[in-house]
Amino acid sequence: YLKQDKPYFISWDKSKIDIPIYDLIHIYKEHYLEYDFIDLLKIYLNKYPLTKEEMTLFLTLISIPDKIKKKNSEYKTVLEVRRIIDYVYKTKDILKEYRIKEQSQKT
Repeated sequence: YLKQDKPYFISWDKSKIDIPIYDLIHIYKEHYLEYDFIDLLKIYLNKYPLTKEEMTLFLTLISIPDKIKKKNSEYKTVLEVRRIIDYVYKTKDILKEYRIKEQSQKT
């Protein structure tokens, strides 16, 4: 139980101390279609900037889509493929945005 502005219950069962990009990756992979992740990432980076190496690792890891898992019906398999295609296109937009920023910072 943590009490700050609001009280929170926290489960420490699977907790670990690690670099924050893994939290960002998890959030992205779970919610990439629900949120505009470019805006969320901008807000996050304004408050908690990542090093260049951390940002490169983050972008590299989100660039790797999940394996396509064959489902028990063709319809479900097609939905799975569609989900991965959506993921690839959404991720491309983030990579494009970062690449534009990186190139503008070099000049």
